[in-house]
Amino acid sequence: MRAWGSRMVEMLVGLAIIGVLSVGAIAGYSKAMLKYKLNKQAQSLNLLLNNLIQIKPSLEYAYTGTAFNIDLFQKLNLIPDGFTDTMQDVFGYIYHASYSSAHYYVQILLEQSGNKLSNESQEICRNILTTLKENANQIKAVEVRSDDENATNGHYTSYTFYGELSRNQKKLRYLSQATLEQINAACDSCYSETRCSIVVYL
Repeated sequence: MRAWGSRMVEMLVGLAIIGVLSVGAIAGYSKAMLKYKLNKQAQSLNLLLNNLIQIKPSLEYAYTGTAFNIDLFQKLNLIPDGFTDTMQDVFGYIYHASYSSAHYYVQILLEQSGNKLSNESQEICRNILTTLKENANQIKAVEVRSDDENATNGHYTSYTFYGELSRNQKKLRYLSQATLEQINAACDSCYSETRCSIVVYL
């Protein structure tokens, strides 16, 4: 009876160890997958920016009134690997390209129907801003814009970094010099809002 009890204890200890190792393995796998997706997103965003910058002089003629037709990106082979045909990245975030007030811009929709960015979304936000920082010499400005879709007063919060194309203007926060604290603050500005997007002005 004692031997059976000892074997039972050993089996339970073994199962407990396997359980702990399994939890650690799953957490490690999830972390590795997130890192892979972040890298893929950064590569795709870099390629998309380079593609848009190359055809920027002719974008005005392709403007349809609200956004550039997806067909344009498909026909010109401008949609980078890692994006769907509807301009969604590896995380499912939607990218809109448009033209307004002599500015070409890309809008990345981070949140549309929640009340706070998740921890993963915060990391994705930081990843996007860090990637844009590497392209600061080809960017006019980057705006992290958030608001409450249920509000009626039209109020929104804006956190802006200025690229090197705006260097001749006296701005306080330059993208190329953005610190981790500033990037975190920009992503944190979406807290308690139901909509959040990153707008890249080219």
